[in-house]
Amino acid sequence: MSAIGYMPTAPAAIAPGQLITAKVGLNLPAGTASLLPLPLSINGTSAILYGEAGLDVGQTFNLPLLSVSVDFVYIGRIISWNLATVTVQIPYEIKPASATNYGLYELGVASDSNPSAIIRMVAQADAIHILRTGDSIETPVYGLHPVIGPFPPVITHVNGTTVTMDHPTRPGETVLMWAVGLGAPSSGTVKTGEANPSPALTTTVNIDFDFRSNAGPSMPSATDTGGSRVPAKQVTAYFAPGFVGLYQINVTIPAPPVPLEPCGGIYQSNLTINIGGSASFDGAGICVE
Repeated sequence: MSAIGYMPTAPAAIAPGQLITAKVGLNLPAGTASLLPLPLSINGTSAILYGEAGLDVGQTFNLPLLSVSVDFVYIGRIISWNLATVTVQIPYEIKPASATNYGLYELGVASDSNPSAIIRMVAQADAIHILRTGDSIETPVYGLHPVIGPFPPVITHVNGTTVTMDHPTRPGETVLMWAVGLGAPSSGTVKTGEANPSPALTTTVNIDFDFRSNAGPSMPSATDTGGSRVPAKQVTAYFAPGFVGLYQINVTIPAPPVPLEPCGGIYQSNLTINIGGSASFDGAGICVE
């Protein structure tokens, strides 16, 4: 079984340079990359991206690997299986889908002793994801045990401490957001699997601010000027030097346009910062005092 529900199964979205985690039903030896540039194999496990349709049809890209882990998934008393978690970087060279390009790819994961597992994907200019504590990029899942509480976003004060309910931000403060999937740089180049250079390469994203309690992510809007939202503006996103596929976005918190409900109890956030590109968006809720 590959999917269930009432909507057609769609390929997963990927962007140039994106870090993604694939979960496959293979018994793979665990390991983590220890040096840069990232290796193309970890303990015999490798991953490839194959052009299925579009301008890259027939082309094969060997993917740099960050880590491989295996979780023993147990359901009920007798049903269990191994679930491998493989984190890779998508090549910067892929070509996003457009009116003249299908942009379809297949991701294959295999090892010396296992057959390949195939996942279909579609390339787009960006596939934005704000990092959160507990992300599979940071921490593998353990079986199918639920995690208590929300995954707080990785948004930090300038001193490096995380913005939390107990350590909120304030209007006028600049906080640092960390994300993946923002796509290729606007100028300059970085090689797939290698650390971002210094001085930092850049791209641009749109950001707006939604001062509602527990507001979900939405595409930033420059025309929504009423109520709880501060209209979108374009800001610079930096390719974090020394890291692979990681972006840093410096955001200054504006004055709230409406009175705020304090964080606490059922209110996990009273500001959602939305980040949008040409093809995707994500948002992260934090607390402002």
